[in-house]
Amino acid sequence: MSVRFRWRTYLRAAATEDEVVDLVRTYLSAWSAEEHSRLPAGAWPESMLTRDDLVRTTLKVGQIHSAFSGTRASLMLVQELLLFLTQASVRATQLAPLPGEADITQRPVGGKVLTEEEKKLFEAPAAARKPESIGDPEKEG
Repeated sequence: MSVRFRWRTYLRAAATEDEVVDLVRTYLSAWSAEEHSRLPAGAWPESMLTRDDLVRTTLKVGQIHSAFSGTRASLMLVQELLLFLTQASVRATQLAPLPGEADITQRPVGGKVLTEEEKKLFEAPAAARKPESIGDPEKEG
C-alpha cells in the first residue's frame, strides 16, 4: 500500500529529521499531477530539503487553508496535505536537537532520563525507517 495512506506508521518509525524529510518527499511523489494541479496556487511544496523547509511549507499551506474558497474536492486535498505536513513538522521537530543539546536520547521522558535498556524499547528497526523502498514496518515487526 502506498506511503500516502500509511504515512502515520512511517512517521512514528522515523528516527531522524532527515528520515522525516525523506518521507515527506516520498509522500509528495505519490500524488498525481492532476491532484496537485487541483490545489490552490502556491499550495504545492516547491522544495523539501530540510526541516526548516518543511515547517515553512506547513505554515504556508496552513495560511492557504485558512483563506480557502474553492471546491469541496480541492478543499479535501488541501486538508489532506496540511494534515500530513503538520504531523511531519511535529515529528521532525521532536527529533531535532535543542540548542546546545548534543544527544537527544538524554532527553527526559515522563520526567526521567532513559536507561540504555529503556532506549532500546523505543528504537524502531532499521527496516521500518524507510517507506516502501525497504519494507512494511507493520509486517516486519
